[in-house]
Amino acid sequence: MTHASPTSAPDSLRPPLLAASIALGFWGAMVVWTTWFMTHLPWVGLAAPVQTSITIGAWAAAMLWVGREAGSVAIAARLGSQSGLVTALIGLLLLGAKLGAESTDTRPSGLLIAGAFLLLGTAIGGIGATVGHLLLPTSRRARDWRSCLALAVVCIAAPLLFVGGLVTSTNSGMAVPDWPATYGMNMFLYPLGTAPTDVFLEHSHRLFGAFLGLATLTLMIMTWATPRGPGLKVFATAIFLAVLAQGIVGGIRVQQGHVDPSLDNRWNSMFHGIGAQLIFAALVAFWTASTPVWREASADPDAPAARRLRIFAAAAMHSTIIQMIFGAMYRHLQSSHALWSHIGFSLLVVVLAALAGFMAIRQRENVREGWDPSGALKRRIATAGSLLVGVVLFQFALGWAVFGFSRPDIRTDSPGIAVLRTLHQANGALMLATCTVLMVLSRRLAPKKR
Repeated sequence: MTHASPTSAPDSLRPPLLAASIALGFWGAMVVWTTWFMTHLPWVGLAAPVQTSITIGAWAAAMLWVGREAGSVAIAARLGSQSGLVTALIGLLLLGAKLGAESTDTRPSGLLIAGAFLLLGTAIGGIGATVGHLLLPTSRRARDWRSCLALAVVCIAAPLLFVGGLVTSTNSGMAVPDWPATYGMNMFLYPLGTAPTDVFLEHSHRLFGAFLGLATLTLMIMTWATPRGPGLKVFATAIFLAVLAQGIVGGIRVQQGHVDPSLDNRWNSMFHGIGAQLIFAALVAFWTASTPVWREASADPDAPAARRLRIFAAAAMHSTIIQMIFGAMYRHLQSSHALWSHIGFSLLVVVLAALAGFMAIRQRENVREGWDPSGALKRRIATAGSLLVGVVLFQFALGWAVFGFSRPDIRTDSPGIAVLRTLHQANGALMLATCTVLMVLSRRLAPKKR
């Protein structure tokens, strides 16, 4: 990929336009899907016109940002139209659920509505990107669109983890008795707008899982289409297969539990949750290793604390995984032994994460004046360290807050407690992601001696 000067505005979009449209289209879809879930959550209680208005508004705002990536109005309109179309194509997975909740007596045919939705998405993208290009400053950075898509996939996996956490927190895991159908209907045509809260959460989890599957498939294809990075090609393939297996295992558990309720194995549920966290960490590692900062940086193993940082970052990440397993054991099995192990081990995790974070922050002091080939890498490490320190302290405080509400009988009629417990789980995923970034970057700064 040809890199433009970081100080000169581009005359046109950096090639290729198709890759840019796909990456930005998935970013738009992530915004639309997340907004859709938040506005349609039964606990929120918004009217249908308000839900639609907020979702379309968020979609338009995302397309405004697309316009920054083009150097002319014509390119902005083209890029925006294509990105909006990609977003709309992915949004068809949600459109069926929306239409299924409405009367079929007076509305047009499904194909006509789908066609109109694709045209709407194209228009939102084209107009939004054009307006964004005129109003917002043009980006002066040359993008690596595979890396941009990889970060979008990470952000797509994040709400999936949160929705899955809500399913566990509210004991909604078996609310839908069949799979891959939903109450005998096509999963993407089930009228979710009329569903009770537990079914809404479980079915939304399935939809977001399908979204992530599509995203990781696209990331794998784009990675294989990129000339460089044979290791990343294998990595992207492994991630897609892991997501595919994760969905199949979750579906088999539902099928078995429907045939024989005694087969609703909570151990399978626990492993499903742990697998989701590990896949999320793998996606974060892939994105970090695909960034230009990681690819173009020079190692500086003699930087103060660089080698110790590599050791402590790895220790923080692995201890966080162990802590996550203890937490999953308590959430799914309600084991008091797992709870107290989770509480006791948290002290070690806090110490290791804090030490790794402060060592990382020190790397900002090691950026030499003038041309420093590892300077950008050190600044990225310092930023990750600052985030890790904040996240681990917040997680520790959240843990004690959740401890006061550690009852096993939380249902969908206790949204406050369910959200609090899920926030603890989601922030734990953020902590694992930050530790992963720090470990990957620190290994680049101070690689092992051969």
